[in-house]
Amino acid sequence: MKAVGAVLVLVSCSAFGMSMAGRLQARAEFLHSLVRGLTILRNELCVSLLPVGEVLEMLTHKNCGPVYEFFSCCMAEFAVRSFKDAWYSAASRGSVWGLDSEECRTLAGLGEVIGRYEAEKQSELIDRVSEYFTARAKLADEEKRRQCKLRTALGIGSGLMLTVLLL
Repeated sequence: MKAVGAVLVLVSCSAFGMSMAGRLQARAEFLHSLVRGLTILRNELCVSLLPVGEVLEMLTHKNCGPVYEFFSCCMAEFAVRSFKDAWYSAASRGSVWGLDSEECRTLAGLGEVIGRYEAEKQSELIDRVSEYFTARAKLADEEKRRQCKLRTALGIGSGLMLTVLLL
């Protein structure tokens, strides 16, 4: 019975370490896909001059990675609220995708401009926000590179220590 308990402790600690590493991976992927989504958004709004609703609908059907959920959430809210409120609501859920509070505020601020100003001004702001998230994605990649193995090893190591203590 002790052996079964020790194996369960080892497996659960290892899984915890791997899930912490997985969160770093998911954050980096979300940030990269957000930059791709913002690029598509800028091109469609400012070059093709499509209405905001059509662009959101297009982004919910495009496969631009994990950011699909963000645009889907925004589109669902846009059906019953103004674009600004829908965008803000989706951006405020950024912690679900691993965004910190500063990143959520930056993303939410974009909703103030989209669809309200001329194309050139929208393009400038979307480019600035996109540059910000590109820099954040690079930082997330660096953190992932440094921390993934460490977090996995800590989970496995703590599991092994607890297993030895239990036996």
